[in-house]
Amino acid sequence: SYFNDLLPSPNQNEQNGFVAERAVNDLKGLVNIGPKVTGSNENEVLAIEYIMKVISDIKKKAASIHKLEVDLQQVSGSFSIGALGLHYNNVQNIIVKLGPRNNSSLLINCHFDTVPTSPGASDDGLNCAVMLEVLRVISSSKKPLSYGVIFLFNGAEENPLLASHGFITQHKWAKEIKAFINLESCGAGGHEVLFQTGPNCSWVVDAYTEAVKHPSGNVIGEELFQSGIIPSDTDFRIFRDYGHIPGLDFAHCGNGYVYHTTKDDLNSIVDLPGVIQHTGDNLLSMVLTFTGNNSKLPTLYFVPHQNSIYFDILGLYFVSYSMNSAILINSAAIVLSLISVLMLWYPSRKLWVFVDLAIRALALLIALALSMIYNLLLAVILDTVTASMTWFTNSFVLVPLYVLPTVVFMSLSITLTDLFLLEKKIQFSSENDLMQLLPTQTFWAMILLVLTIMQIRSAFVLLPFVLLPAIVFILLSLFYERDNKWIARVIYILSTFFCSVYIVYCGIQGLKLFLPITGRAGPTINPDLPIAGLVTLITFCAYSYICSSSAYVRKIERWAKYLMILHAGLTLILIFSNVGFPFSSNTPQRILITDLTRNSTTPDESLLFVDIWERRGVSVLSKVATLPTVKAFCTNEVPHCGLPWASPKIFMKSAEVSRWLPSTPHELTHMTRLEVLSNNVSSDNVRTISLKMFGPDHMTLIIHTKYPMISWSIDDLTPTPVQTTSAGSSYAIRHVHGLKTLSWEVTLKFQMKDDDPDKDKLKNIHIDFIGHHMHGPMSASLESFIATLPSWVHVTPSLATLRAYKF
Repeated sequence: SYFNDLLPSPNQNEQNGFVAERAVNDLKGLVNIGPKVTGSNENEVLAIEYIMKVISDIKKKAASIHKLEVDLQQVSGSFSIGALGLHYNNVQNIIVKLGPRNNSSLLINCHFDTVPTSPGASDDGLNCAVMLEVLRVISSSKKPLSYGVIFLFNGAEENPLLASHGFITQHKWAKEIKAFINLESCGAGGHEVLFQTGPNCSWVVDAYTEAVKHPSGNVIGEELFQSGIIPSDTDFRIFRDYGHIPGLDFAHCGNGYVYHTTKDDLNSIVDLPGVIQHTGDNLLSMVLTFTGNNSKLPTLYFVPHQNSIYFDILGLYFVSYSMNSAILINSAAIVLSLISVLMLWYPSRKLWVFVDLAIRALALLIALALSMIYNLLLAVILDTVTASMTWFTNSFVLVPLYVLPTVVFMSLSITLTDLFLLEKKIQFSSENDLMQLLPTQTFWAMILLVLTIMQIRSAFVLLPFVLLPAIVFILLSLFYERDNKWIARVIYILSTFFCSVYIVYCGIQGLKLFLPITGRAGPTINPDLPIAGLVTLITFCAYSYICSSSAYVRKIERWAKYLMILHAGLTLILIFSNVGFPFSSNTPQRILITDLTRNSTTPDESLLFVDIWERRGVSVLSKVATLPTVKAFCTNEVPHCGLPWASPKIFMKSAEVSRWLPSTPHELTHMTRLEVLSNNVSSDNVRTISLKMFGPDHMTLIIHTKYPMISWSIDDLTPTPVQTTSAGSSYAIRHVHGLKTLSWEVTLKFQMKDDDPDKDKLKNIHIDFIGHHMHGPMSASLESFIATLPSWVHVTPSLATLRAYKF
């Protein structure tokens, strides 16, 4: 953890380099505005005015050698991400261009909008403040840039990714951008971690490797993020998919418990000046490298299937190389491991050497399987007795819960294997004393071989587990006297020490990311399962070489028994006491409460809809547990229960645990209205419906139909259902506007069936039109209900109006 939290001291010299103190002052001004939801006065007026004022002050002090241009963009458009259609009007971007007039520029992006209730200190105000200070430093320098830098302060990222789409597809400067740096957050503070690169352009990673003072990044994060395991997205996707340019994606991941909550303030960022200095030093160095005389910015090109392998070494050094190089390096390590096996076999030239090696490697695999099965079974039991997430606040609980059983199973497996081999009367001679260690190296070599064949870039993490021990084993075999077997054993184990340290370093980074994410992963997933699996793998890797010497520990069975008793006792304490209670004010439980007025069943029926975001849910909320579930009051006549789900797919996951209670109509129902511009069926059985919507700055259309939607005016792609059941398919469109927009329009086309007797009837398409009020005062019903909840609950409140239509 020491290396994960290592931060530089703030620079005190205002005449030389990045100064954290000035950036902190910029951040304070932005945070003091409060939550900045797209469409709110705070976001569209106050934040814009503040950032523009800071930029104006910077421009006044800029050196005359630099050309500094500022543009305020108000942009409208539409596109889709996956199955979700997105439509936006008048969202705003502040764009600053610095540097010479040429056709090659670097883009740096942050967003200043926030989710409801959050002041957005880390997400993403900190990065905007860093960008302002980098702009200040470069613009006041007497040294000219060879290429331009474009600073994009975008005002609609959380909705999602709207303003960046408007910029990269419509702005006049977008076409000259050759590469980009995206700055994000999924927590509060810590290192800014490089977690996405490319695509297919290794130079951007090489430039980062060359430039940064404080490296932090790992390709494992990239592969996990792009797999969809992490429930989030960034503007990286927009610049990559719509701008077709390569780039780097960074995020602060410390203290993810406060991400998207009221706690995302200055106080939640540990060592704020150090965090800002760390990010600022790196960003300034990257900008100067990307825009310097030796930059390849104008000539960047894509090499198919040439994404980079990259990782930092304890935050001190950074390594990057291509996939082709990785194949060669991994193959060399595997060959060296094979040579070490042959050197072990050669003195005796007996088959038993390979048999012994195979049995011991199999024992490791069995140990991993037993550890994984036991820990996953324990995770299921804990969830069954409503004791999951005991580690959510106190992560040290993971040690007695999942680390100890893994250590015990691994140690016993190795010891029992030794006993089995002795029982079979296999004689050990001086030259095979390292037989107990070499199987571990062989095991990892086999895993590395499989991952290399699959071209899994994360395989790099196993490279030292094979390469270092193989080299040391070969050297020991060549130069050490055989009667110094204990010295050889100690040297061999010491050669694996770095492997264990590095895997623990990566493991801590992973747990810091994933533990907070379980608090917003949804109520249907047992979070103990992935966490137990991850901890088991980390422990297995870190302990694999050490446990090979467990046979030399006297009375290992007794120690194993004591450890399992300790494990069982602490587990019972976690289940039956408050020690394992998952939430606190600093690690809150998250729920979404919407005060909804709707006409889908009874006109102007009103209710409070309580949406649960994590597994423990109502089991720790007595006030909510007694309320009826959403599923209980649903009818087949109303798709998705007539509720303002962010997506119909979420309904399938949450309906059985989310709750509701009666409310009174709020005063904003008149703002949501839908007009039908046209509704007709053509001769080729295509129904076209054109709609015009009026409402607040956040609106959603959910369309449910048994006919496939073949096109929409969102984009040229064929719409994809967010959910398909036997009753039909559901499609979703989200609209957001920044500056006030009176209305927006959409056209939908459905392919009717020739042999369908209902094709000429006008009531076979169901549309829910929802107006979301994401900022402003809450209703009295909402306020009074929130006041009854514990202090460790974070509530995202909203008002909504739902109007149901049939066509």
